[in-house]
Amino acid sequence: MSVPGWGPTHIGNYAGALGDPERWAGPAQIYRVSGLVPAQYESAGKRRDGHISREGSVPLRRALIELGFGLRHNEPAAKRYVADLNRWTSLLEARVVVEDFKDDHNHRHGARR
Repeated sequence: MSVPGWGPTHIGNYAGALGDPERWAGPAQIYRVSGLVPAQYESAGKRRDGHISREGSVPLRRALIELGFGLRHNEPAAKRYVADLNRWTSLLEARVVVEDFKDDHNHRHGARR
């Protein structure tokens, strides 16, 4: 098995943190145990997801994050995904700036209808 951007040390850290792969029901359980899932808050019957919980295995969390960085920088499909994500983020940010400018302009000069 080879992972782009990963050498024997990274593979050893990941394998050591993961342990026997057969003990995991699937990726969702691995993420939950590593603390890479959102913390959940519930009040008045409404549920809200927060930042990653960071509860669980620190070595496993670090290994998964390093795996993500390695793939992001070395795997062509991941590079395309990041480029597309950055492009969409830039477009959304530009749209927000334009809308904020319009709102500010209308507020200062009175909304014209």
